[in-house]
Amino acid sequence: MNSLFKICIFSSCLLISASAAAQVPVKNLPQLAKASFTASKIIQGPVLSASQRKLLQVNFNALEEARRALYQNSGWVLSSNFQKTAKQLGQLGLSMPPAPKPTASAQEKENYRKEIATILYRESSALGKILDIKPRPQTPQDALSWNREQFFRSQALSRHAWAKVLQQKSPVLKWGTPNWDEVRVLPLPLSENPKSALYIPSETLQKMTEKAEQSLSELYDSILQEKTLSFFQKQTLITAINDANSLLTYDFVRLYMYTFGQIPVVVYDAGLRTPKPQDSLHRYAVELQQRLIDKLEQSGAWTPEDFELFVQSSVYLPPQQAQAVLGAVTYLEPRAASWLLTHPVDDPTSQKLIAKINWLRSQKDLIWSDGKILPKMNPGKDFDQLEYERARALHAQWTVLYNRLKKLLDKQEQIVEAAKRLKEAPAAPNSSPEQVVLDASSRIRVYAQKARLQRVIDETQNTMQQIRQELSDLWRE
Repeated sequence: MNSLFKICIFSSCLLISASAAAQVPVKNLPQLAKASFTASKIIQGPVLSASQRKLLQVNFNALEEARRALYQNSGWVLSSNFQKTAKQLGQLGLSMPPAPKPTASAQEKENYRKEIATILYRESSALGKILDIKPRPQTPQDALSWNREQFFRSQALSRHAWAKVLQQKSPVLKWGTPNWDEVRVLPLPLSENPKSALYIPSETLQKMTEKAEQSLSELYDSILQEKTLSFFQKQTLITAINDANSLLTYDFVRLYMYTFGQIPVVVYDAGLRTPKPQDSLHRYAVELQQRLIDKLEQSGAWTPEDFELFVQSSVYLPPQQAQAVLGAVTYLEPRAASWLLTHPVDDPTSQKLIAKINWLRSQKDLIWSDGKILPKMNPGKDFDQLEYERARALHAQWTVLYNRLKKLLDKQEQIVEAAKRLKEAPAAPNSSPEQVVLDASSRIRVYAQKARLQRVIDETQNTMQQIRQELSDLWRE
């Protein structure tokens, strides 16, 4: 039986087996119950029984899951699937506003989303006061909180001293409130088998983590230039570091790495729509390539290390922009590459430069009959080599995303199976009010988890499709 479905069944058994005679004292219970639409249907009398408390907890968890999904996948509330959830919320006692028509204005749809978010937050808050549990914040922060003072008590400490300050015997950290803002930090799982794609030599890992003062750009540079690492390993390391950096800042990342000699992986429950990792990596790529273009203009050539940095960092640029910049470096002057790096590709000047690049490329065999493409400044490599190296880096990035997608799809399969079982489960002819609430809460949680996961899957698949399309174009040429 599916594990998620088992959880729903197990929750029901807990409620059925709970002793109705057990009492849980709650101060001002009648007043608190009146403030909650769902609690007023469950609480009978001035004292809260253990079974009633468990039922309220199930409702609270379902509402929080719906709020989490609504924040992470805002389009869900306007879909037909949300109307199933709205129906279940109504069975819990919440009065839901009518959904806007498909022809409604964008403002009307946004007002509806905000109204739903407010209703769910108020009900979660009301239940939370009875249960003495905090709901998720109405507007989560962009970055998760952590103990900065503890980390910055002294930056002159050794690794051993840092571990002592953190009072950790292993690089597994956890803080925050479960199901609210809990953060768990684990070391990136690496293999000890030298033949594995996830095997990183200990001396390489040591070299990456021993410099407490290196900047994020310097760290990324060192990874991209590390000759002992494959393209896949480089993309895996940078993706993990960048995810942790987006959530917990680079100050946390570098001190974690320095303290434990490990790469951090962050798991969080706050339901945040954090900055996409690609956003900060795009900034890194632009800054790095601008630096290298300036060097090319000043010295007239690149070292092999410069070339590697330029090509591999191009995977963090949008495909059209990356191709345009690579073409400008090969066929035009560095200042043309700099323009394309810092301006939209649909800019009129950008379009003229791209047209010139395409023309020169189509005529390269006539213009440079000896095969040596020599514009005023020469990066030392031709365009075919640039494209080949970019294709290798892109394929490594696609593989990282593919491994992530497999895990997401496994989770989705479990949720879909749970939703199917809940749908197929026939309603008892004389179901008790408690069982009706249980069934509705179970459906709300499953529907919300499905919606939240779908957004992440869609984004991952879209990025993979963009990479696949560019690879197809490169290989076809």
